[in-house]
Amino acid sequence: MVLDADFLAFAADELRAAVSDLIGRTQAAVRETDLPRSLARRAGRRLAMLEGIARRLIMLMALALGIEAQRTPCPRRSQRCEPGPALEPGVELVHFPRVSVRYLRLLPWVLGAAMPDALPSASRATGPVPLKKFRARIAALQRVLASPEASARRLARHLARLRAGGEPAPLILGPGPVFRLSPELGLVATALSEALRAALKDWDTSP
Repeated sequence: MVLDADFLAFAADELRAAVSDLIGRTQAAVRETDLPRSLARRAGRRLAMLEGIARRLIMLMALALGIEAQRTPCPRRSQRCEPGPALEPGVELVHFPRVSVRYLRLLPWVLGAAMPDALPSASRATGPVPLKKFRARIAALQRVLASPEASARRLARHLARLRAGGEPAPLILGPGPVFRLSPELGLVATALSEALRAALKDWDTSP
């Protein structure tokens, strides 16, 4: 299954819209108090689903680039001096004050439909949940979606090194409970999972 550039752009747009919707539902941009615990749990699950779809999107874009492994090691984040990627036309970020910079991990070894609760189910804590970490996760996801091509290029170099080193392909699980998503985003999640499995079939035999 091969997805064209138009579908990938559509997927990115749907993800951006879903993130904006989540910000609106939680009032994360304007809220001055912490999240009620029930809201934090629901929002955390929703955000985890969006993060998973974004990872699939970026990985598929990275595999399509076909970048070969580089001999020189990738510089550490602290040593990188290149400016951040320019935003695509029409894309805006929501800026949260006093939120530390956090980066979305693009390559969990098992890329599946895991939906970790924002709060462990075994926890019996009560009361509101700090808003700071939730905002940091949203900001990290927004940075990836602001310029998915730049994120894909970075991931492509990493995937090339893993493949050249003989590492096994990441495990791609199913899209998860797509009934929790809009019809458009459910379609995106399902299509990305199927396309990724197809793209990784030749991982062990490709150069």
